[in-house]
Amino acid sequence: MSKLTFSAFQLIIDEKAPSIGEFLEYKEEQYDTKDNIYRITTQKINNTYYWIYMEYGGELPYGEKVYDKEKSEILNNPRTKSQAELNKQLFCLYDFEQHAFYVSDGRKKGFLEEYLKYKLSKDIVIKRFFKSPEQFLEYVKTIENISFTSKHNLFSINNDIFEDPKDIFGLGQPENFKMDIEYNGRTVTKNFKTKFFDLLSKKDNSEIQSLVCIGKDDNKVEAIFDISSFTQTVPLSLKKDKLGRYEQSVVQKNLLNILNGQQNV
Repeated sequence: MSKLTFSAFQLIIDEKAPSIGEFLEYKEEQYDTKDNIYRITTQKINNTYYWIYMEYGGELPYGEKVYDKEKSEILNNPRTKSQAELNKQLFCLYDFEQHAFYVSDGRKKGFLEEYLKYKLSKDIVIKRFFKSPEQFLEYVKTIENISFTSKHNLFSINNDIFEDPKDIFGLGQPENFKMDIEYNGRTVTKNFKTKFFDLLSKKDNSEIQSLVCIGKDDNKVEAIFDISSFTQTVPLSLKKDKLGRYEQSVVQKNLLNILNGQQNV
């Protein structure tokens, strides 16, 4: 088994989190850079995820000789200097509900910004999530949206956040409750910061399960704070095939399983 680890980033397109309508599906496309040739396929999944798979490699470096292990001898390289082996892989998945961009190799962040800017003809920024609420609140000047969820359990029974709406349909307290609040650019205040940290403390007490806050800085660039993203990496334990590569369908299935609370298979 080999470990393939995805890191979560923020993907910001024209100063906001993207919608799925901004992306197109295509079975195969070639994109060339100075150092590599990329063969790229994409897929929209359940109007929730956008999958990008890339095979890539370069013409250089080039070795004139190769070693044939079966024959135990040195041979002339059958690959010409104008050919490139597409023997490297890059996997990406954007989650439109959680606003998270999962990338299997964080070192390719700069390339992905370049490629998406070329493909979409829009301004692209890819950056890591804020690691602390203090950093986030220091950065943003206005608040666009806050969403959080609560799950019916022993800790949420007396949760005052859901005191009024918990029995809105006369069926008792729901098993799960999600609140999505739009502020559309309200200025961050001292009182907001206090309330925000109060809400964060409810995560520690198991009163809420998730919390995502979207704000903007002085230049109207969007920033996202996700309470689950302090150490946002997703490791997968996978087998490589006989050619030493990952099967893209297996990678995709396992990543989606993990993101949806299932097991790596």
